[in-house]
Amino acid sequence: MQPSVVCLMETIPQLLLVWIATFVSFFIRQELLKRKWHILSVFTICSFVSTMIGATDFLFFHGGTEDMSMGTSMLYLVPVFLSSMG
Repeated sequence: MQPSVVCLMETIPQLLLVWIATFVSFFIRQELLKRKWHILSVFTICSFVSTMIGATDFLFFHGGTEDMSMGTSMLYLVPVFLSSMG
């Protein structure tokens, strides 16, 4: 196999984990905003949930990108939080 294919095959669990963390946290964000929660508490709860799901990469997958999956699992929150504060 080519090196790029091997590299992609090793990161598939991390990609799935980030997708799951983002999906679950985005769903929680939608539901809390629908119930008219304060935006700062929604941001705190969603970032905690997505970070906890992303942190499971440290426990189960040891591919060397554990910190990347934990960090990218909550990046979707930044534009929404910044736009709501302005």
